[in-house]
Amino acid sequence: MKKTKVLLCVDPGKYNFAYSILDTRGNLLDYMLMSSTFEDLTRGEAVMAARNKILAMIHNIHEKWPSDKYSFALIYERFIPRSMQRGNLGEIVNMCIGGLLFSFPQSNNTRMTVVPLNAATWKNYVKKNAWAIENPTIPIHVLDSIMMGYYWMHKKEMLSSSAIVRNIKAINKKKYGWTFTKGIWVAPQQRESSRRRK
Repeated sequence: MKKTKVLLCVDPGKYNFAYSILDTRGNLLDYMLMSSTFEDLTRGEAVMAARNKILAMIHNIHEKWPSDKYSFALIYERFIPRSMQRGNLGEIVNMCIGGLLFSFPQSNNTRMTVVPLNAATWKNYVKKNAWAIENPTIPIHVLDSIMMGYYWMHKKEMLSSSAIVRNIKAINKKKYGWTFTKGIWVAPQQRESSRRRK
């Protein structure tokens, strides 16, 4: 079976860690939002808990990964600390990205291209081209990851501006079922589970 290539696009963070999977035509194949990753890296049990959280995320991706696809590029937004910013955010972001990079399904004879992006670079490019995904039923962090993929494919002349606009229109029309409540993105299945418990 000939496998087709796709992009893994990541908007990382300690909270609201999102990824999307796009094919080379710009179609959204899958996505995920992890509301929180992990907190403490100073104790042995905390580090093991962090490792288990990353493995759970990777397992979730592999479980849904189509057998006829392989990832040829990992696109992600760089974490750049501001001045002397304290905390473990940078470590957590890089650990999650590293876990994805070394575990994602790749072709045996093709190396995965790794593309770290500066936030201002891709966002200014998207704004200049007037590409805007405006859909309140899917997390904004997922939408950002999608736009990173569009930015990179357009820069590489893999995807035309008109094709990007068509895909954006399709995403804007679809009802994904997410809601933003009290500062938290709630997935459709979480909402249904909450209703059943009442």
